[in-house]
Amino acid sequence: MRALGSAIITLLSSATFALATVYTGVMDNRTGFPLIAGFTAQSPAWATGGSTGGGLRLEWQVDNESTPGSWTYTYRLIRGTARNKGFAFFDIETADDFTATDILRRQVVAAHDRTGATTSFGLSSITISDPVSFSAVHDFSNAAVSEANIGTVLSSLDLSHYSGDPGRVAAGKPGGLASPTPSVGPVAHPFYGVRVKFPGTFLDLGYEVSDWEFNIVTSRAPMWGSFFGWGDQTVQSPFWYANFYNNNIDNPVRLDLPPDNSTTGASPYSGWILVPGPLPKVTETLPGSGAGEVPFYEPINAVFNKNMDPATITTGTFTLSGTTGSVSYDQSTRTATFLPDAPLQPGTTYTASLTTAVRDSVGNALAQPKVWTFTTTSVDTVPPAVTRTSPVAGAANIATSSTLAATFSETIDATTLTPTAFTVVGLSFAAVGPVPVNGTISYNPLDRTGRFTPSAALAGGSTYTAAISTAVRDKSGNALPSAKSWTFTTLPDGTFAPGSNGTTVADALRALRFSVNLLQPTAEDLLHGDVAPLGPDGKPVPDGKIDIQDALVVLRKALGILTW
Repeated sequence: MRALGSAIITLLSSATFALATVYTGVMDNRTGFPLIAGFTAQSPAWATGGSTGGGLRLEWQVDNESTPGSWTYTYRLIRGTARNKGFAFFDIETADDFTATDILRRQVVAAHDRTGATTSFGLSSITISDPVSFSAVHDFSNAAVSEANIGTVLSSLDLSHYSGDPGRVAAGKPGGLASPTPSVGPVAHPFYGVRVKFPGTFLDLGYEVSDWEFNIVTSRAPMWGSFFGWGDQTVQSPFWYANFYNNNIDNPVRLDLPPDNSTTGASPYSGWILVPGPLPKVTETLPGSGAGEVPFYEPINAVFNKNMDPATITTGTFTLSGTTGSVSYDQSTRTATFLPDAPLQPGTTYTASLTTAVRDSVGNALAQPKVWTFTTTSVDTVPPAVTRTSPVAGAANIATSSTLAATFSETIDATTLTPTAFTVVGLSFAAVGPVPVNGTISYNPLDRTGRFTPSAALAGGSTYTAAISTAVRDKSGNALPSAKSWTFTTLPDGTFAPGSNGTTVADALRALRFSVNLLQPTAEDLLHGDVAPLGPDGKPVPDGKIDIQDALVVLRKALGILTW
């Protein structure tokens, strides 16, 4: 996509277009190019020091052809002829139910220097975050921009700090229309989405990349609805930040119109990447359609393919024949639950129904009612089973603040899930031996899950074993046929000695000895000391060895520079 501008025309006229879906668009605030309707771009800042063609341009493409069966979102950030600036960050707002599991691949495709030659500068240093909630504050009145860590203050009269951006009152909610007149001061930008961060500062003269191209491959569409900005650090005047702001963010009109495929980003899709999204539907029911031998005390669950509007899931829209009950909706699992007021009757066929009054979070209704039947058992002799655990058996790098959970195949008698029936034991150092974990136990009949919440944080670099005993019984008195146990390990803590008061310089020295092969680490040492590299969230991502990077991370933790 070195010449994506011409590629746009090729794509639109390609014979393969009928076999694939390709959406393209550009935003351009360079001198000599028209300002796109619906956008406010800080062209005075970008054009400074440049001639015709100075400034900045964004090209984007989304298609299901580059990676068949998935959607590929490609962005290209291009500087104008001045080329005296380096990109700092690029923020992309995602759909509120888009998660890291939806990202199949993220990568930097290419970069070119100011002569147009391909360069590898900083490619490995670019980070593309998971979708998370950001609380960014852009302060265009001085250099105190939250994305910057160097405190050089510039004059608030400098139009390089010009902002027509009204900010946002919440993720997905613009503060108002973008203004064509200068404004200064902090501009709040809370949003949920992906942040692309580029390497280098205004002091790195080698960091004069002319353009970056990167893409993200996802398992669903749409991945998101808008992107609203990028930042800039310059080699001439530090911390010039500018922002493209889309007046049409969250414009409800967009939901009823086809995606825009023009190269000018015609209204109301100026700056939008919008591809047809799925309508809401039920993807799974529990009990399943046609199921038999269903226990008498079961909640009835329906799982949706996307976030739903909880206000539309009520006792009037989710019903079960022959009985009454309460209805709830869990946004985190996209699950609606009908909990009968009384045990179901033996040997009886029930019909569960969801009407088309049920809608998703943006107002789309179920295309058709969801109706399914199941039959209860005549005599409940089926014992309960543990069907899912959290963490899963064998999981590693588990946060020390985690709550443990076990989900059962049917509703259990909560009075049997006692501290002696749900236990947790930890092993941090072999010399100390296993240590029982104290905590509180709860049970939620809606998701049939028992939870163990430790009274204090778990120890780092430790192996824990959770167990459910056969004392646990279902509502009909059937016991768990055999005990269920599973183990997991917690995040390494950089501490090699039992009984120590946190990570110390002595731990860093021990890690250094491991890194230069003066000592050979044991499995226990690896559990505690394999702390590098660090992930985007600042937490260790162990790579199976203790090298100089691990020693440096341990030292920084010992000095209080790092924590996790």
